[in-house]
Amino acid sequence: MGCEHDLDNWTRFLGEEEFFTAGPATSAMPSTVTKDPDDIDFGESVYMGMASSAGFIAPSSTKAPTANPKSAGKAKAIAPATRRLDIAAALTTPPRPRDFALPCLRSGTVGGLISPGGAGKSMLAVQLALMIASGAETIPGILARPGWQDLKAGPVHYASFEDGEEDAASRLHTIWQAMGPAANAATMAAAAHNLHVDTLTGLRAPDLLDGEEWADWMLDACQGKRLVIIDTLRMAHLEDENNSGAMAQLMAVMQGAAMQTGAAVLFLHHASKGAVLSGQGASQQAARGSSVLTDNARGQFFLANMSEEEARGDGSGRLFDLTAPGPLNRIA
Repeated sequence: MGCEHDLDNWTRFLGEEEFFTAGPATSAMPSTVTKDPDDIDFGESVYMGMASSAGFIAPSSTKAPTANPKSAGKAKAIAPATRRLDIAAALTTPPRPRDFALPCLRSGTVGGLISPGGAGKSMLAVQLALMIASGAETIPGILARPGWQDLKAGPVHYASFEDGEEDAASRLHTIWQAMGPAANAATMAAAAHNLHVDTLTGLRAPDLLDGEEWADWMLDACQGKRLVIIDTLRMAHLEDENNSGAMAQLMAVMQGAAMQTGAAVLFLHHASKGAVLSGQGASQQAARGSSVLTDNARGQFFLANMSEEEARGDGSGRLFDLTAPGPLNRIA
């Protein structure tokens, strides 16, 4: 599969504007990232109460209910669902610099990469996964572009739900062969340590909305990770993607895992046929299914096929060498 990326197009996004002026404040790639144990706590956890056979019991305080061995099985504590903002602290404490796992995609948030089928989003996502995991440049010239220079390396979890083990391994091998001198022993050691790729066994279909096994998998996948990639969103659930309620819940499952762990979650998704046929594949509502998938995301990337005129140069500075040797076309 070729990989002709119009970087100016696919880095277009909906969401965080701070990308143009603010990047990670600490070390650039290939350092790894750990959470600061002294992070400011702007509020207190609020427990919603306890559930019992008699119904909902209102909490008497903001502290977690104390477990009573004698009442085991009669009542169950509910984890805090909200946090009360300390207004004085919010008004007087400068916010921490925002940390971006990818340009426009902050740590602890969820974003999407949208494209028509066959445009190469899986190959691009694997390139991004390998780049963040190893610190090596897998897309020629990208780390010199605005917003990319200060990206930090760290552990990445890639869920290949659309393809099996053989296809996932083939993509990695193709990228590695095209990396040239960057494909060295140090890069391989970093990738082997930081990159985790899951492929399906065919025994159970993924369903992040099951409230059990796969919901737990989502949280586990995000633990200790800088970036988690879901390929593709359609393969990660069994609901109707036009059902706004189900899609809102799906986004909440991913957002909850991101918020609890600090990982950034990037889901891959297809553009609708109507958007593609009308030439609106990079518009805000190009994503297939409910608009919730766009509206509830913190950032959205678009990948579109280049026209022949764009590929050969149209005066915009976007020029690709379509005759360059190797499996990946390189930016001239």
